[in-house]
Amino acid sequence: MSRSLNSTTTLRQILEGIVGSVPFGIIVLSNEGEIELINGTGAKLLDHKDLSPSDLIDTHFETALMHLDEAKEKYVQLILSGRHSHFQLQLTTPISNRELDITCKKLLRGALIIIEDLTEKNLLQHQNSHDDLTGLGNRQSFEKSLLEVIEDQREHISSVVIFIDLDNFKPINDIAGHDAGDETLKAIATTLLGRVREKEAVARLGGDEFAILLHDCPINKATDIAKSILKKVEELRFHFKNKLFRLTLSAGLYPITPNCKDSPSTVINAADIACRSAKQSGGSKVYVLTESNNEFKEHITQVDWLEKITQAIENDNFILYGQKIEGLDQAHNNHYEVLIRMQDDDGKIIAPGAFISAAERFNMMSQIDKWVIRESFRLADKDHILSINLSGQTVSDPSIAEYILSLRSKYDIDPSKIIFEVTETAAIQNSDAAMTLLDTLSTVGFHFSLDDFGTGLSSFSYLKDMPVSTLKIDGVFIRDIETDPISHAMVKSITEIANVMGIKTVAEYVENNSIYKILKDIGINYAQGFFVHKPEALESIIIHNSSASGALNA
Repeated sequence: MSRSLNSTTTLRQILEGIVGSVPFGIIVLSNEGEIELINGTGAKLLDHKDLSPSDLIDTHFETALMHLDEAKEKYVQLILSGRHSHFQLQLTTPISNRELDITCKKLLRGALIIIEDLTEKNLLQHQNSHDDLTGLGNRQSFEKSLLEVIEDQREHISSVVIFIDLDNFKPINDIAGHDAGDETLKAIATTLLGRVREKEAVARLGGDEFAILLHDCPINKATDIAKSILKKVEELRFHFKNKLFRLTLSAGLYPITPNCKDSPSTVINAADIACRSAKQSGGSKVYVLTESNNEFKEHITQVDWLEKITQAIENDNFILYGQKIEGLDQAHNNHYEVLIRMQDDDGKIIAPGAFISAAERFNMMSQIDKWVIRESFRLADKDHILSINLSGQTVSDPSIAEYILSLRSKYDIDPSKIIFEVTETAAIQNSDAAMTLLDTLSTVGFHFSLDDFGTGLSSFSYLKDMPVSTLKIDGVFIRDIETDPISHAMVKSITEIANVMGIKTVAEYVENNSIYKILKDIGINYAQGFFVHKPEALESIIIHNSSASGALNA
Protein backbone atom coordinates (compact mmCIF):
# COMPACT_ATOMS: atom_id res chain seq x y z
CA MET A 1 0.00 0.00 0.00
CA SER A 2 2.85 2.33 0.94
CA ARG A 3 4.66 1.57 -2.34
CA SER A 4 1.43 2.29 -4.30
CA LEU A 5 0.99 5.60 -2.46
CA ASN A 6 4.59 6.59 -3.09
CA SER A 7 4.23 5.77 -6.79
CA THR A 8 1.10 7.92 -7.03
CA THR A 9 2.81 10.78 -5.19
CA THR A 10 5.86 10.57 -7.43
CA LEU A 11 3.71 10.54 -10.61
CA ARG A 12 1.79 13.58 -9.37
CA GLN A 13 5.06 15.40 -8.70
CA ILE A 14 6.32 14.57 -12.18
CA LEU A 15 3.08 15.79 -13.76
CA GLU A 16 3.11 18.94 -11.64
CA GLY A 17 6.63 19.64 -12.88
CA ILE A 18 5.57 19.19 -16.49
CA VAL A 19 2.45 21.38 -16.36
CA GLY A 20 3.92 23.95 -13.99
CA SER A 21 5.72 25.87 -16.74
CA VAL A 22 2.96 26.02 -19.36
CA PRO A 23 1.38 29.49 -19.88
CA PHE A 24 -2.21 28.35 -19.32
CA GLY A 25 -4.14 26.79 -16.48
CA ILE A 26 -4.46 23.00 -16.23
CA ILE A 27 -6.78 21.23 -13.80
CA VAL A 28 -7.43 17.48 -13.57
CA LEU A 29 -10.57 16.37 -11.72
CA SER A 30 -11.35 12.90 -10.45
CA ASN A 31 -14.61 11.05 -11.12
CA GLU A 32 -15.80 12.42 -7.77
CA GLY A 33 -15.04 15.99 -8.84
CA GLU A 34 -11.96 16.46 -6.67
CA ILE A 35 -8.81 18.22 -7.91
CA GLU A 36 -6.07 15.69 -8.58
CA LEU A 37 -3.70 18.04 -10.36
CA ILE A 38 -3.51 21.83 -10.81
CA ASN A 39 -0.69 24.16 -11.85
CA GLY A 40 0.14 27.63 -10.56
CA THR A 41 -1.47 29.40 -13.53
CA GLY A 42 -4.70 27.46 -12.93
CA ALA A 43 -4.82 28.46 -9.28
CA LYS A 44 -4.20 32.10 -10.20
CA LEU A 45 -6.88 32.18 -12.90
CA LEU A 46 -9.43 30.63 -10.51
CA ASP A 47 -8.87 33.76 -8.35
CA HIS A 48 -7.46 31.80 -5.40
CA LYS A 49 -4.79 34.40 -4.68
CA ASP A 50 -3.86 33.15 -1.20
CA LEU A 51 -3.70 29.44 -2.06
CA SER A 52 -0.90 27.53 -3.76
CA PRO A 53 -1.57 24.59 -6.13
CA SER A 54 -0.79 22.12 -3.32
CA ASP A 55 -3.42 23.79 -1.12
CA LEU A 56 -6.08 23.02 -3.76
CA ILE A 57 -5.21 19.35 -4.26
CA ASP A 58 -8.07 17.08 -3.15
CA THR A 59 -10.50 20.02 -2.77
CA HIS A 60 -13.94 19.63 -4.36
CA PHE A 61 -14.65 21.32 -7.71
CA GLU A 62 -17.36 23.47 -6.07
CA THR A 63 -14.70 24.99 -3.83
CA ALA A 64 -12.16 25.30 -6.64
CA LEU A 65 -14.67 26.94 -9.02
CA MET A 66 -16.42 28.99 -6.39
CA HIS A 67 -15.69 32.28 -8.22
CA LEU A 68 -16.73 30.94 -11.63
CA ASP A 69 -20.42 30.07 -11.26
CA GLU A 70 -21.08 29.61 -15.00
CA ALA A 71 -18.20 27.13 -15.36
CA LYS A 72 -19.34 25.26 -12.24
CA GLU A 73 -22.92 24.96 -13.53
CA LYS A 74 -21.82 23.74 -16.96
CA TYR A 75 -19.54 21.12 -15.38
CA VAL A 76 -22.45 19.77 -13.36
CA GLN A 77 -25.08 19.91 -16.11
CA LEU A 78 -22.92 18.62 -18.98
CA ILE A 79 -19.95 16.61 -17.73
CA LEU A 80 -21.10 15.07 -14.43
CA SER A 81 -24.53 14.33 -15.91
CA GLY A 82 -22.88 12.47 -18.78
CA ARG A 83 -24.84 14.44 -21.40
CA HIS A 84 -21.73 15.88 -23.06
CA SER A 85 -18.10 14.91 -23.28
CA HIS A 86 -16.84 18.50 -23.45
CA PHE A 87 -17.81 22.15 -23.35
CA GLN A 88 -16.16 25.52 -23.98
CA LEU A 89 -17.09 28.98 -22.73
CA GLN A 90 -15.65 32.45 -22.39
CA LEU A 91 -16.30 34.54 -19.31
CA THR A 92 -14.96 37.42 -17.27
CA THR A 93 -13.93 36.71 -13.70
CA PRO A 94 -15.82 38.81 -11.12
CA ILE A 95 -12.78 39.45 -8.88
CA SER A 96 -9.75 40.04 -11.15
CA ASN A 97 -11.84 40.99 -14.17
CA ARG A 98 -9.86 38.65 -16.43
CA GLU A 99 -11.23 37.40 -19.74
CA LEU A 100 -10.93 33.61 -19.74
CA ASP A 101 -11.41 30.90 -22.34
CA ILE A 102 -12.32 27.65 -20.52
CA THR A 103 -12.35 24.23 -22.15
CA CYS A 104 -13.49 21.12 -20.23
CA LYS A 105 -13.10 17.57 -21.60
CA LYS A 106 -14.28 14.33 -20.04
CA LEU A 107 -11.49 11.78 -19.65
CA LEU A 108 -11.66 8.02 -19.31
CA ARG A 109 -11.36 8.75 -15.62
CA GLY A 110 -12.38 12.21 -14.45
CA ALA A 111 -12.10 15.43 -16.48
CA LEU A 112 -9.52 17.90 -17.78
CA ILE A 113 -10.02 21.69 -17.59
CA ILE A 114 -7.79 24.03 -19.62
CA ILE A 115 -7.99 27.79 -18.90
CA GLU A 116 -6.47 30.40 -21.21
CA ASP A 117 -6.17 34.05 -20.16
CA LEU A 118 -7.35 36.19 -23.11
CA THR A 119 -7.08 39.53 -21.31
CA GLU A 120 -3.79 40.77 -22.78
CA LYS A 121 -4.46 39.13 -26.13
CA ASN A 122 -7.84 40.86 -26.44
CA LEU A 123 -6.35 44.14 -25.25
CA LEU A 124 -3.61 43.91 -27.89
CA GLN A 125 -6.15 43.05 -30.57
CA HIS A 126 -8.24 46.02 -29.52
CA GLN A 127 -5.22 48.33 -29.60
CA ASN A 128 -4.24 47.06 -33.06
CA SER A 129 -7.73 47.59 -34.45
CA HIS A 130 -8.78 50.86 -32.78
CA ASP A 131 -7.74 54.48 -32.77
CA ASP A 132 -6.17 55.42 -29.42
CA LEU A 133 -7.62 58.93 -29.32
CA THR A 134 -11.27 58.43 -30.31
CA GLY A 135 -11.82 54.74 -29.58
CA LEU A 136 -13.18 54.27 -33.10
CA GLY A 137 -11.93 51.54 -35.40
CA ASN A 138 -8.78 52.31 -37.38
CA ARG A 139 -8.16 51.95 -41.12
CA GLN A 140 -7.08 48.31 -40.76
CA SER A 141 -10.26 47.24 -38.95
CA PHE A 142 -12.41 49.32 -41.32
CA GLU A 143 -10.89 47.64 -44.37
CA LYS A 144 -11.51 44.26 -42.74
CA SER A 145 -15.20 45.09 -42.20
CA LEU A 146 -15.40 46.45 -45.72
CA LEU A 147 -13.91 43.28 -47.20
CA GLU A 148 -16.52 41.17 -45.40
CA VAL A 149 -19.31 43.33 -46.87
CA ILE A 150 -17.83 43.21 -50.39
CA GLU A 151 -17.54 39.42 -50.27
CA ASP A 152 -21.08 39.09 -48.88
CA GLN A 153 -22.86 41.50 -51.21
CA ARG A 154 -26.06 39.85 -52.34
CA GLU A 155 -28.22 40.63 -55.32
CA HIS A 156 -30.38 43.77 -55.02
CA ILE A 157 -28.57 44.83 -51.84
CA SER A 158 -26.34 47.89 -51.70
CA SER A 159 -24.11 49.11 -48.89
CA VAL A 160 -22.50 52.54 -48.77
CA VAL A 161 -19.19 54.00 -47.58
CA ILE A 162 -19.22 57.59 -46.32
CA PHE A 163 -15.84 59.35 -46.32
CA ILE A 164 -15.75 62.41 -44.04
CA ASP A 165 -13.16 65.18 -43.92
CA LEU A 166 -13.34 68.21 -41.62
CA ASP A 167 -13.30 71.45 -43.62
CA ASN A 168 -11.57 73.81 -41.21
CA PHE A 169 -9.82 71.71 -38.59
CA LYS A 170 -6.27 73.08 -38.97
CA PRO A 171 -7.04 76.49 -37.40
CA ILE A 172 -8.09 74.77 -34.18
CA ASN A 173 -4.68 73.09 -33.86
CA ASP A 174 -2.86 76.27 -34.89
CA ILE A 175 -4.77 78.66 -32.63
CA ALA A 176 -5.84 76.62 -29.61
CA GLY A 177 -3.23 73.84 -29.74
CA HIS A 178 -3.31 70.09 -30.19
CA ASP A 179 -5.20 69.45 -26.95
CA ALA A 180 -8.13 71.39 -28.37
CA GLY A 181 -7.77 69.51 -31.63
CA ASP A 182 -7.87 66.17 -29.81
CA GLU A 183 -11.01 67.14 -27.89
CA THR A 184 -12.65 68.21 -31.14
CA LEU A 185 -11.87 64.90 -32.84
CA LYS A 186 -13.33 62.99 -29.89
CA ALA A 187 -16.50 65.08 -30.09
CA ILE A 188 -16.79 64.36 -33.81
CA ALA A 189 -16.38 60.62 -33.12
CA THR A 190 -19.19 60.72 -30.57
CA THR A 191 -21.39 62.60 -33.05
CA LEU A 192 -20.81 60.01 -35.78
CA LEU A 193 -21.61 57.11 -33.46
CA GLY A 194 -24.82 58.86 -32.43
CA ARG A 195 -26.12 59.12 -36.02
CA VAL A 196 -25.75 55.47 -37.13
CA ARG A 197 -26.89 52.04 -36.03
CA GLU A 198 -24.80 50.08 -33.56
CA LYS A 199 -23.82 47.49 -36.19
CA GLU A 200 -22.29 50.06 -38.55
CA ALA A 201 -18.51 50.32 -38.77
CA VAL A 202 -17.23 53.79 -37.86
CA ALA A 203 -13.50 54.53 -38.13
CA ARG A 204 -10.95 57.29 -37.92
CA LEU A 205 -8.73 56.77 -40.96
CA GLY A 206 -6.15 59.31 -39.86
CA GLY A 207 -5.82 63.01 -39.07
CA ASP A 208 -9.26 64.58 -39.45
CA GLU A 209 -10.59 61.91 -41.82
CA PHE A 210 -13.35 59.49 -40.80
CA ALA A 211 -15.34 56.77 -42.56
CA ILE A 212 -18.66 55.01 -42.01
CA LEU A 213 -19.81 51.71 -43.53
CA LEU A 214 -23.59 51.51 -43.80
CA HIS A 215 -24.80 47.93 -44.19
CA ASP A 216 -27.72 47.12 -46.51
CA CYS A 217 -28.52 50.79 -46.99
CA PRO A 218 -30.00 52.43 -50.12
CA ILE A 219 -28.02 55.38 -51.43
CA ASN A 220 -30.85 57.87 -50.82
CA LYS A 221 -31.05 56.86 -47.15
CA ALA A 222 -27.26 57.01 -46.85
CA THR A 223 -27.36 60.53 -48.31
CA ASP A 224 -29.92 61.56 -45.69
CA ILE A 225 -27.72 60.12 -42.94
CA ALA A 226 -24.69 62.02 -44.25
CA LYS A 227 -26.68 65.26 -44.40
CA SER A 228 -27.90 64.75 -40.84
CA ILE A 229 -24.28 64.31 -39.70
CA LEU A 230 -23.28 67.54 -41.44
CA LYS A 231 -26.16 69.39 -39.79
CA LYS A 232 -25.37 67.99 -36.35
CA VAL A 233 -21.71 68.99 -36.60
CA GLU A 234 -22.64 72.50 -37.76
CA GLU A 235 -24.78 72.87 -34.62
CA LEU A 236 -21.89 71.95 -32.33
CA ARG A 237 -19.90 74.63 -30.54
CA PHE A 238 -16.41 73.78 -29.36
CA HIS A 239 -15.23 75.83 -26.37
CA PHE A 240 -11.60 75.66 -25.38
CA LYS A 241 -9.90 78.13 -23.00
CA ASN A 242 -12.45 80.86 -23.70
CA LYS A 243 -12.22 80.32 -27.45
CA LEU A 244 -15.25 79.34 -29.51
CA PHE A 245 -14.87 77.22 -32.63
CA ARG A 246 -17.36 76.05 -35.25
CA LEU A 247 -16.77 73.20 -37.63
CA THR A 248 -18.16 71.99 -40.91
CA LEU A 249 -17.34 68.84 -42.79
CA SER A 250 -17.54 67.44 -46.29
CA ALA A 251 -18.79 63.94 -47.05
CA GLY A 252 -18.32 61.68 -50.06
CA LEU A 253 -20.49 58.62 -50.65
CA TYR A 254 -19.69 55.55 -52.71
CA PRO A 255 -22.23 52.70 -53.06
CA ILE A 256 -20.98 49.11 -52.92
CA THR A 257 -23.20 47.44 -55.50
CA PRO A 258 -23.91 43.70 -55.86
CA ASN A 259 -21.05 41.72 -57.43
CA CYS A 260 -18.59 44.50 -56.54
CA LYS A 261 -15.03 43.45 -57.45
CA ASP A 262 -13.24 46.43 -55.90
CA SER A 263 -10.74 46.00 -53.08
CA PRO A 264 -11.41 47.77 -49.75
CA SER A 265 -8.70 50.37 -50.44
CA THR A 266 -10.23 51.07 -53.86
CA VAL A 267 -13.68 51.60 -52.34
CA ILE A 268 -12.26 53.96 -49.70
CA ASN A 269 -10.37 55.82 -52.40
CA ALA A 270 -13.57 56.22 -54.44
CA ALA A 271 -15.39 57.68 -51.44
CA ASP A 272 -12.38 59.95 -50.87
CA ILE A 273 -12.68 61.21 -54.47
CA ALA A 274 -16.34 62.02 -53.80
CA CYS A 275 -15.37 63.85 -50.61
CA ARG A 276 -12.78 65.91 -52.50
CA SER A 277 -15.48 66.92 -54.97
CA ALA A 278 -17.64 68.06 -52.05
CA LYS A 279 -14.77 70.15 -50.66
CA GLN A 280 -13.96 71.65 -54.07
CA SER A 281 -17.55 72.85 -54.39
CA GLY A 282 -17.21 74.93 -51.24
CA GLY A 283 -17.27 72.39 -48.41
CA SER A 284 -20.05 71.49 -45.99
CA LYS A 285 -21.65 69.39 -48.71
CA VAL A 286 -22.45 65.78 -49.57
CA TYR A 287 -21.34 64.33 -52.90
CA VAL A 288 -22.30 60.91 -54.26
CA LEU A 289 -19.94 59.18 -56.68
CA THR A 290 -21.91 57.25 -59.31
CA GLU A 291 -21.20 55.84 -62.75
CA SER A 292 -22.57 59.00 -64.36
CA ASN A 293 -19.96 61.24 -62.68
CA ASN A 294 -16.79 62.29 -64.44
CA GLU A 295 -15.05 61.59 -61.14
CA PHE A 296 -16.24 57.99 -61.33
CA LYS A 297 -14.62 57.59 -64.73
CA GLU A 298 -11.44 59.06 -63.28
CA HIS A 299 -11.70 56.61 -60.39
CA ILE A 300 -12.01 53.62 -62.75
CA THR A 301 -9.04 54.86 -64.79
CA GLN A 302 -6.92 55.23 -61.68
CA VAL A 303 -7.88 51.78 -60.41
CA ASP A 304 -6.62 50.36 -63.72
CA TRP A 305 -3.37 52.25 -63.27
CA LEU A 306 -3.01 50.91 -59.74
CA GLU A 307 -2.52 47.37 -61.05
CA LYS A 308 -0.12 48.55 -63.77
CA ILE A 309 1.97 50.53 -61.28
CA THR A 310 2.16 47.57 -58.90
CA GLN A 311 3.30 45.28 -61.70
CA ALA A 312 5.81 47.86 -62.95
CA ILE A 313 7.43 48.05 -59.50
CA GLU A 314 7.50 44.27 -59.12
CA ASN A 315 8.73 43.55 -62.66
CA ASP A 316 11.04 46.56 -63.19
CA ASN A 317 8.86 47.90 -65.99
CA PHE A 318 9.96 51.44 -65.27
CA ILE A 319 12.81 53.07 -67.14
CA LEU A 320 14.85 56.13 -66.23
CA TYR A 321 15.33 59.08 -68.56
CA GLY A 322 17.61 62.05 -68.08
CA GLN A 323 17.29 65.71 -69.08
CA LYS A 324 20.32 67.96 -69.03
CA ILE A 325 20.54 70.89 -66.63
CA GLU A 326 22.95 73.16 -68.47
CA GLY A 327 25.18 75.69 -66.78
CA LEU A 328 24.76 79.12 -68.34
CA ASP A 329 28.14 80.26 -67.09
CA GLN A 330 30.15 77.24 -68.28
CA ALA A 331 30.56 75.46 -71.59
CA HIS A 332 30.14 71.84 -70.49
CA ASN A 333 28.67 70.01 -67.54
CA ASN A 334 27.20 66.54 -66.98
CA HIS A 335 24.24 67.41 -64.76
CA TYR A 336 20.93 65.62 -65.46
CA GLU A 337 17.53 65.46 -63.83
CA VAL A 338 16.34 61.88 -63.49
CA LEU A 339 12.88 61.35 -64.99
CA ILE A 340 10.73 58.22 -64.82
CA ARG A 341 8.83 56.51 -67.62
CA MET A 342 6.81 53.31 -67.71
CA GLN A 343 7.29 50.64 -70.37
CA ASP A 344 4.24 48.56 -71.30
CA ASP A 345 4.23 44.95 -72.51
CA ASP A 346 4.62 46.10 -76.13
CA GLY A 347 7.65 48.22 -75.32
CA LYS A 348 5.73 51.49 -75.60
CA ILE A 349 7.08 54.28 -73.38
CA ILE A 350 4.42 55.89 -71.15
CA ALA A 351 4.96 59.41 -69.80
CA PRO A 352 4.58 59.96 -66.02
CA GLY A 353 1.57 62.24 -66.49
CA ALA A 354 -0.49 59.12 -67.22
CA PHE A 355 0.19 57.33 -63.93
CA ILE A 356 1.60 59.73 -61.31
CA SER A 357 -1.86 61.00 -60.31
CA ALA A 358 -3.00 57.45 -59.58
CA ALA A 359 0.23 56.72 -57.70
CA GLU A 360 -0.34 59.75 -55.49
CA ARG A 361 -3.98 58.83 -54.92
CA PHE A 362 -3.11 55.30 -53.81
CA ASN A 363 -0.08 56.38 -51.72
CA MET A 364 2.41 54.58 -53.95
CA MET A 365 4.78 57.46 -54.65
CA SER A 366 7.18 56.40 -51.94
CA GLN A 367 7.53 52.96 -53.57
CA ILE A 368 8.12 54.56 -56.98
CA ASP A 369 10.63 57.04 -55.59
CA LYS A 370 12.55 54.27 -53.85
CA TRP A 371 12.75 52.39 -57.16
CA VAL A 372 14.06 55.55 -58.87
CA ILE A 373 16.65 56.16 -56.14
CA ARG A 374 17.88 52.57 -56.27
CA GLU A 375 18.22 52.54 -60.08
CA SER A 376 19.80 56.01 -60.13
CA PHE A 377 22.41 54.94 -57.58
CA ARG A 378 23.06 51.77 -59.58
CA LEU A 379 23.78 53.82 -62.72
CA ALA A 380 25.59 56.71 -61.04
CA ASP A 381 29.27 57.33 -61.69
CA LYS A 382 31.87 59.94 -60.74
CA ASP A 383 31.40 61.94 -63.96
CA HIS A 384 27.71 62.80 -63.62
CA ILE A 385 25.56 64.82 -61.24
CA LEU A 386 22.05 63.41 -60.89
CA SER A 387 19.01 65.29 -59.61
CA ILE A 388 16.39 62.92 -58.18
CA ASN A 389 12.83 64.00 -57.33
CA LEU A 390 11.27 63.19 -53.95
CA SER A 391 7.48 63.41 -53.64
CA GLY A 392 5.66 64.74 -50.59
CA GLN A 393 4.73 61.17 -49.62
CA THR A 394 8.39 60.16 -49.74
CA VAL A 395 9.51 63.18 -47.71
CA SER A 396 7.03 62.05 -45.02
CA ASP A 397 8.22 58.43 -45.13
CA PRO A 398 10.18 57.89 -41.87
CA SER A 399 12.23 55.12 -43.49
CA ILE A 400 13.50 57.09 -46.49
CA ALA A 401 16.68 58.52 -44.95
CA GLU A 402 17.85 55.10 -43.76
CA TYR A 403 16.97 53.65 -47.17
CA ILE A 404 19.07 56.25 -48.99
CA LEU A 405 22.02 55.83 -46.63
CA SER A 406 21.97 52.05 -47.05
CA LEU A 407 22.02 52.41 -50.85
CA ARG A 408 24.84 54.91 -50.59
CA SER A 409 26.96 52.24 -48.86
CA LYS A 410 25.86 49.48 -51.23
CA TYR A 411 26.75 51.39 -54.42
CA ASP A 412 29.63 53.45 -52.95
CA ILE A 413 27.94 56.70 -53.96
CA ASP A 414 29.68 60.06 -53.78
CA PRO A 415 26.90 62.12 -52.13
CA SER A 416 28.21 65.35 -53.65
CA LYS A 417 27.09 64.00 -57.04
CA ILE A 418 23.45 63.58 -55.94
CA ILE A 419 20.90 66.37 -55.62
CA PHE A 420 17.45 65.54 -54.24
CA GLU A 421 14.67 67.76 -55.57
CA VAL A 422 11.78 68.50 -53.21
CA THR A 423 8.87 70.65 -54.36
CA GLU A 424 8.19 73.83 -52.44
CA THR A 425 4.64 72.61 -51.70
CA ALA A 426 5.91 69.32 -50.25
CA ALA A 427 8.45 71.17 -48.12
CA ILE A 428 5.76 73.48 -46.70
CA GLN A 429 3.14 70.79 -46.09
CA ASN A 430 5.66 68.39 -44.53
CA SER A 431 7.94 70.98 -42.95
CA ASP A 432 9.05 68.96 -39.91
CA ALA A 433 9.70 65.79 -41.91
CA ALA A 434 11.40 67.79 -44.69
CA MET A 435 13.76 69.54 -42.27
CA THR A 436 14.66 66.26 -40.58
CA LEU A 437 15.37 64.58 -43.93
CA LEU A 438 17.39 67.49 -45.31
CA ASP A 439 19.44 67.82 -42.14
CA THR A 440 20.17 64.09 -41.98
CA LEU A 441 21.26 63.70 -45.60
CA SER A 442 23.02 67.04 -46.04
CA THR A 443 25.22 66.17 -43.06
CA VAL A 444 26.79 63.32 -45.06
CA GLY A 445 27.18 65.41 -48.23
CA PHE A 446 23.97 65.06 -50.27
CA HIS A 447 22.58 68.26 -51.82
CA PHE A 448 18.99 69.50 -52.07
CA SER A 449 17.10 71.60 -54.57
CA LEU A 450 13.75 73.28 -53.95
CA ASP A 451 11.60 72.55 -57.00
CA ASP A 452 8.70 74.62 -58.42
CA PHE A 453 9.91 77.58 -56.40
CA GLY A 454 7.77 80.74 -56.38
CA THR A 455 4.33 79.15 -56.20
CA GLY A 456 4.26 78.41 -52.46
CA LEU A 457 2.54 80.47 -49.79
CA SER A 458 5.61 81.56 -47.89
CA SER A 459 8.50 81.05 -50.33
CA PHE A 460 11.36 82.98 -48.68
CA SER A 461 10.16 82.87 -45.07
CA TYR A 462 11.54 79.39 -44.35
CA LEU A 463 14.40 79.38 -46.88
CA LYS A 464 16.93 80.78 -44.42
CA ASP A 465 16.66 77.67 -42.25
CA MET A 466 16.46 75.07 -45.01
CA PRO A 467 19.77 73.56 -46.22
CA VAL A 468 19.16 73.80 -49.97
CA SER A 469 21.86 74.57 -52.53
CA THR A 470 19.58 75.21 -55.52
CA LEU A 471 16.24 76.83 -56.33
CA LYS A 472 14.42 75.56 -59.40
CA ILE A 473 12.11 78.37 -60.46
CA ASP A 474 8.62 77.23 -61.43
CA GLY A 475 8.03 77.05 -65.19
CA VAL A 476 4.93 79.24 -64.96
CA PHE A 477 7.28 82.25 -64.69
CA ILE A 478 9.66 81.05 -67.42
CA ARG A 479 7.25 80.23 -70.25
CA ASP A 480 6.07 83.80 -70.77
CA ILE A 481 9.10 85.70 -69.53
CA GLU A 482 9.52 87.19 -73.03
CA THR A 483 6.14 88.95 -72.97
CA ASP A 484 5.08 89.28 -69.33
CA PRO A 485 6.95 91.95 -67.32
CA ILE A 486 5.63 90.51 -64.04
CA SER A 487 7.16 87.09 -64.77
CA HIS A 488 10.41 88.80 -65.73
CA ALA A 489 10.42 90.77 -62.48
CA MET A 490 9.60 87.67 -60.42
CA VAL A 491 12.46 85.65 -61.93
CA LYS A 492 14.87 88.56 -61.51
CA SER A 493 13.83 89.05 -57.89
CA ILE A 494 14.21 85.37 -57.01
CA THR A 495 17.62 85.32 -58.69
CA GLU A 496 18.89 88.36 -56.80
CA ILE A 497 17.78 87.03 -53.40
CA ALA A 498 19.21 83.58 -54.16
CA ASN A 499 22.55 85.15 -55.10
CA VAL A 500 22.65 87.00 -51.77
CA MET A 501 21.96 83.73 -49.97
CA GLY A 502 24.59 81.84 -51.96
CA ILE A 503 21.98 79.59 -53.59
CA LYS A 504 22.16 78.59 -57.27
CA THR A 505 19.12 79.02 -59.55
CA VAL A 506 17.68 76.74 -62.25
CA ALA A 507 15.07 77.79 -64.81
CA GLU A 508 12.69 75.09 -66.07
CA TYR A 509 10.79 74.99 -69.38
CA VAL A 510 13.39 76.81 -71.44
CA GLU A 511 11.77 76.30 -74.85
CA ASN A 512 13.65 78.67 -77.19
CA ASN A 513 16.80 80.71 -77.68
CA SER A 514 15.12 83.99 -76.75
CA ILE A 515 14.15 82.70 -73.28
CA TYR A 516 17.63 81.21 -72.94
CA LYS A 517 19.30 84.60 -73.58
CA ILE A 518 16.97 86.49 -71.22
CA LEU A 519 17.73 84.05 -68.41
CA LYS A 520 21.46 84.38 -69.03
CA ASP A 521 21.20 88.19 -68.89
CA ILE A 522 19.24 88.01 -65.61
CA GLY A 523 21.97 85.86 -64.08
CA ILE A 524 20.25 82.47 -63.82
CA ASN A 525 22.86 79.77 -63.19
CA TYR A 526 21.29 76.80 -64.99
CA ALA A 527 18.71 76.21 -67.72
CA GLN A 528 16.57 73.13 -68.38
CA GLY A 529 14.06 72.50 -71.13
CA PHE A 530 13.56 71.14 -74.63
CA PHE A 531 15.70 73.90 -76.12
CA VAL A 532 18.62 72.71 -74.00
CA HIS A 533 18.05 68.96 -74.22
CA LYS A 534 15.24 66.54 -74.91
CA PRO A 535 15.05 63.68 -72.37
CA GLU A 536 16.63 60.37 -73.35
CA ALA A 537 17.40 57.08 -71.62
CA LEU A 538 19.66 57.79 -68.63
CA GLU A 539 21.73 54.65 -69.05
CA SER A 540 22.58 55.63 -72.64
CA ILE A 541 23.54 59.14 -71.52
CA ILE A 542 25.93 57.87 -68.85
CA ILE A 543 27.48 55.22 -71.09
CA HIS A 544 27.92 57.68 -73.98
CA ASN A 545 29.40 60.48 -71.86
CA SER A 546 31.67 58.10 -69.98
CA SER A 547 32.93 56.63 -73.26
CA ALA A 548 33.53 60.10 -74.69
CA SER A 549 35.36 61.17 -71.54
CA GLY A 550 37.49 58.04 -71.69
CA ALA A 551 38.39 58.68 -75.31
CA LEU A 552 39.46 62.27 -74.55
CA ASN A 553 41.63 61.11 -71.68
CA ALA A 554 43.25 58.28 -73.62
